[in-house]
Amino acid sequence: MNQDVEPDEVWKFPSMSTLLREEDQPFVDSMVIDVVDENAAALAAQQVLIQEKLEGLTLLSQRLQETLETLDSALLSMILSVIEQTSQKLIMKELSIEPRILHAMIERALETIKEQTSSIDILLSPDDFSRMQEIPFSQTVKLIADSHLAPHDFIIKTPINSIHSILTTQLNDLFGLE
Repeated sequence: MNQDVEPDEVWKFPSMSTLLREEDQPFVDSMVIDVVDENAAALAAQQVLIQEKLEGLTLLSQRLQETLETLDSALLSMILSVIEQTSQKLIMKELSIEPRILHAMIERALETIKEQTSSIDILLSPDDFSRMQEIPFSQTVKLIADSHLAPHDFIIKTPINSIHSILTTQLNDLFGLE
């Protein structure tokens, strides 16, 4: 340690005012003002650039949102279409394998007939007609093959009313389709 320096003495860097002469002060002040003006102009230019980029990002965000909504809608439509087609195929397959399911559907429709009549005709597709011949019904009915009906569709006719059970219509109602 240096013996010449007192421990309480600390060297301090001289202030600018002590380094400058009085006549130099206006020049220094104008330099500071110029620097501040340049910084303010650069800052304003950066703010304009940032604002332009923000507007571009906002527009891009809106476009992306619109694209996502379109994709979501298209994807949802595709999913619903796959569900509808799969459901129809499964139901048709089950009805083809197990004629008692169609029989139960016809019996349920017969329960809705309130009139007392001895004349009930059930129109079926030719394939369903041949499969239903072997299954007894709770009421006396006459089974009739109708080539205009699709498989698993049926029409129940009485002298006063008729019930049309069209499977594709029921499935469309189930899925909220046309």
